[in-house]
Amino acid sequence: MTKSRIMKSALSTDDVNWLIKTFNESEDRIYNETSYTSWLDIEHNDLIKNWIADKLEFFSAEQINTGFIYEMNTAYMPHCDGTKDGQLQLNIPLERSYEEKQELVIFEQTTKVGPITWIDAYYPKRDEKTSGLNNLFYGPILPYQVNNHTLQHIDIDFYRNHLMRSPEIYWGLTPETVFEQIPGDVLVFDPNAVHCTGSMPKNQNKLGMVVRIDELPQ
Repeated sequence: MTKSRIMKSALSTDDVNWLIKTFNESEDRIYNETSYTSWLDIEHNDLIKNWIADKLEFFSAEQINTGFIYEMNTAYMPHCDGTKDGQLQLNIPLERSYEEKQELVIFEQTTKVGPITWIDAYYPKRDEKTSGLNNLFYGPILPYQVNNHTLQHIDIDFYRNHLMRSPEIYWGLTPETVFEQIPGDVLVFDPNAVHCTGSMPKNQNKLGMVVRIDELPQ
């Protein structure tokens, strides 16, 4: 899989506002108590799937494997989403309720064990079946779980500048890309790669979109 790439100003302000309006006015939003306070599934929403494929142009609506527009109020833990090789994932920031810079961090390491979310001591333990998170693992990332584990602690200066939660949970990771989540920009990356939300203020909300697409034709 190629390294992550950032598409600057891939969506216009009007495009971003259309997605926000569609989310806010939808009666199909799902609410829960995980990191996502609410989300709108687009996997079976042909209107949104066709719209985003037409706007970005490098994939078709039929290649969309899954996707959703989400609202969240806490930084998402390090995790991997991929279910098979060759997929691409898009992170599309829409808006946030705070002025501080917001980032998404992608690491070089990729999962050996499929979708997984790592939880630290600061996250309350929950039943996996009701948490909305798949394959919860309490503790640091271990060598058998990812490729190219470094067996070293994460660089402390990088941690202080970009991350939150306990530094121990990032054991073995090497940062690859730091994506500043500016509305209209799009990050394209490997969903098998470990990734997480960067530092985020408490009791604030951000809105974004995730789209996962199957392998592109050669």
